[in-house]
Amino acid sequence: MLGKAGRLAYLIPPARPFVAALWGGFAGAQAAAHHGKREAPPGRFASKRFSRAARWLRTLLRPDLAEPLLRLEQIVVASFPVIDPAFARIEFDASPWGGGAVLYRQDAPEEFLEVAWDPHLAHRLGEKVGEPGGQSTWEFLVLYIVLLTWGSEFRQAGLAIAGDSTAALASAIKLRGRGGMNMISREIAWRKIRYSWRFSVGHLPAEGNDVADALSRTRAPTTSEAKKFPHETLSAARRRHPPSIDSGWQC
Repeated sequence: MLGKAGRLAYLIPPARPFVAALWGGFAGAQAAAHHGKREAPPGRFASKRFSRAARWLRTLLRPDLAEPLLRLEQIVVASFPVIDPAFARIEFDASPWGGGAVLYRQDAPEEFLEVAWDPHLAHRLGEKVGEPGGQSTWEFLVLYIVLLTWGSEFRQAGLAIAGDSTAALASAIKLRGRGGMNMISREIAWRKIRYSWRFSVGHLPAEGNDVADALSRTRAPTTSEAKKFPHETLSAARRRHPPSIDSGWQC
């Protein structure tokens, strides 16, 4: 099984860290067996890392998902998209109370979304609503919501995604992280392969991200950094309702 997984990682580069985790769990079990100390019965691995990686690969290859898995040759080609940022881009931002994003075409806002953080979702990610310490996680969560909402619509032309959080942008490139950001990375990684999401990310200075920032703070308490909905900028834009996050955790 590990040999077949290694072949998969050779053909699909985003799968490599998960296959490496499988080998790490296997090597740990072998080392424990040779030294006479076992944490699990023979033939089993006592490794969360192994089980999470195995669950990720199983999710990627599940036959009951809505769309068929693309041919591997197409996946390899699709991992290096050529994207014209002037065609379509999304600017996103987050606050400890919510997130916002705007889809632009030819520099004109066409669609937007805004979400308020649910305490149950925050607990799942190891965060608390209103706590600024989880800012990087909130930013990365908005990026995930952006991809869930628009990712499959721009598989041909690609999509440029811009934000002011270097941590979230780095996680979107490397598709790894810690805690809640690692949970989000796992969900993005298999969908990027399965649904052929084509996107690039780039940094947008905070002072140039005012519309998405305002959307992320419309649900903030009035005693904090609450902002009003940017009606003037988004008067001609359509509101998009993102899919439910709670039903989106597959790994």
